[in-house]
Amino acid sequence: MKLSEWEKLDWKEILKRFEFEHDRWSYVTALRGQDIQDKIGNDFLKSIFTGFIRARNPAVSINDFKDTLTVCSAEEIVDALFKQEVIPHWKCHMIDALVSIKYNFSGEVSWIADLLKTLLCAISHHERQEAIKIINELKEIVKKSKEETK
Repeated sequence: MKLSEWEKLDWKEILKRFEFEHDRWSYVTALRGQDIQDKIGNDFLKSIFTGFIRARNPAVSINDFKDTLTVCSAEEIVDALFKQEVIPHWKCHMIDALVSIKYNFSGEVSWIADLLKTLLCAISHHERQEAIKIINELKEIVKKSKEETK
């Protein structure tokens, strides 16, 4: 599935596409998990991770994901992500949701989910260069998607 198709879906439409109950549960739990993470605040966590999984949403959405990757440099994003505490409980739910997305969707959406999962691991291990590399890959996907939808 192309990113341009994903961004047209809302969370309810995404939920219907999961084959297994466990995947639906993982996805919904990650959607709610941002409320917990919000207590310590991190706009980059919200826009990058929650923005992607929520797709079309009136609050944080895929547009936040795309805008952050378009406007900010990879270094800015990574530095901001490294400065913020990531609640382990939230991280586990987000990784589960990203794995569920990866295996239930194809193409760019599956690839983005896998990159975001790897990014969370890189952040956890303070692997700055790996995180920058991943952000740059995400930036290229978003750039390509914007060019295709013109």
